[in-house]
Amino acid sequence: MPSKPSEKAQTNRRLALGYLSDAKGGIVSMQKLLQLMGTTDKARVTRDLIKPLQAEGHNIISLAGSGGYMLIEKVSPESWIISELAELKVMVACLIEREVVPVVPVPGYVPERVSSDKPREKTPRPEASACDLSPLTSAIGEAYRQSRPFTKTGRTGSNGIHARRLELPAPFDMIGRDRLERVVAELLGAGRILQDDAGFMLVPGS
Repeated sequence: MPSKPSEKAQTNRRLALGYLSDAKGGIVSMQKLLQLMGTTDKARVTRDLIKPLQAEGHNIISLAGSGGYMLIEKVSPESWIISELAELKVMVACLIEREVVPVVPVPGYVPERVSSDKPREKTPRPEASACDLSPLTSAIGEAYRQSRPFTKTGRTGSNGIHARRLELPAPFDMIGRDRLERVVAELLGAGRILQDDAGFMLVPGS
């Protein structure tokens, strides 16, 4: 026979149900429930609060996007759908933002302004080689001198220059893999950097 919940457990459940009933949109965050129970254990919230309330007949669902919970019996299906779509929109926006590759500013390049009555002419944009690559070259040389050299390519967690791009000076720390490796290839082709027998990059004379 299951043991009777303690007075504190019953109080916590009543408070949690009150939060769910009164919350704007019917949504209560996991953080608020953790604070209610004085714990950081999310599994405990599910076990000691949510599941017992569901067993009592309260229609509580988990929102995967926010990590919170919603009391369906207090919210119309239309409101729930709108809330879910809003969360999905935020998640998609974050994913798109992560995939956007920043453009490296080219000193001296000013986009041509085209008036509505002037024929549009394509102005070629300077190549990456026109950028000042000295900061990148210096960073490669310094890494080699400190016995933590870069390699031209490599997967995440390796010594590949893109995998460790956060160690590079701006704006090279924000360049996408393909473009950064093309810039490195230009430096190698120009002899501004070299590769040792192990494939590590260095600056001549370092």
